[in-house]
Amino acid sequence: MLNFIIKRIFYCVLVLFITSILAFMMLRIAPGGPFDAEKTVDEEVNRQLLEKYRLDRSIPEQYVSYIGDIVLRADLGPSYTMPDSTVNDVLKEHIPVSFVLGFTAIVLGVLTGMAFGVIAVLYHNSGIDGFVMIIAIIGIAVPNFVLAPLLFYLLALKLHAVGIAFNYNLSTAILPILVLSLPVIAKVARLTRGGLLEVMQSDFIRSARAKGLSETAVLVKHGLRVAILPVVSFLGPACAAVMTGSIVVERIFAIDGLGNCFFNAAINRDYTVVMGLVLLYSALLVVFNAAVDMAYGFLDPRVRIRNAG
Repeated sequence: MLNFIIKRIFYCVLVLFITSILAFMMLRIAPGGPFDAEKTVDEEVNRQLLEKYRLDRSIPEQYVSYIGDIVLRADLGPSYTMPDSTVNDVLKEHIPVSFVLGFTAIVLGVLTGMAFGVIAVLYHNSGIDGFVMIIAIIGIAVPNFVLAPLLFYLLALKLHAVGIAFNYNLSTAILPILVLSLPVIAKVARLTRGGLLEVMQSDFIRSARAKGLSETAVLVKHGLRVAILPVVSFLGPACAAVMTGSIVVERIFAIDGLGNCFFNAAINRDYTVVMGLVLLYSALLVVFNAAVDMAYGFLDPRVRIRNAG
């Protein structure tokens, strides 16, 4: 297991390194720049700005300097469009709201989705099973930019069931959490149902039934542990995506989180903020995927045997 963990750490660092190179190069070769403006800027002022932010150097020199600051001082650099702020300050300001909303949405999505999946299996080939699957398909098929305005119109404007403007309280947080969690609920419900239907045909399930256990006990105590393996795989990228903030959801509900921050930084060509957010998302993605691989070892004995070999 120790060798497995060391390998995962090495691959995580390698992925982040390659991601940083690609993102840095793409941002630098993209047309325009952070100091482009409609009005002509004095040539000397422009030269001083480029020199201050090291943009007068070659791209390889800029990259080496940028990575050096991150490795040696954990410094993601200054923001080009917010002179009094660093990227570290920007991330600290926007991370909490996106993480809280995302974490709540993931927990709600996983628990509700697994419950729906179990109910669908208990009532397999019934109307309840069909209803759950229809809801799941709709949740997967309908994109956030359609779902968010629709729910906002129905729940906030028509029924007045939730608050309209997000202001960090529960009544205004329900709607964005719901929009973020619905795709997770739909996907987890389908994965749980499919996994359980396959597992329930296994020999160890027949042995559990032979002991006189009820179908619900067999399903929950014995089948669910193996059936949730596909759900665990899905949660790696899902957690990273949801907890770093959805651009669409945060724009629609005016949430000052990471998604909205990324949108504004991209529009303003704030290279360092965009790079910081790309690296943050990439780091969360590789960390969550590594955690998923390790969780497999605890959930599936066959994985532990392969790792030990």
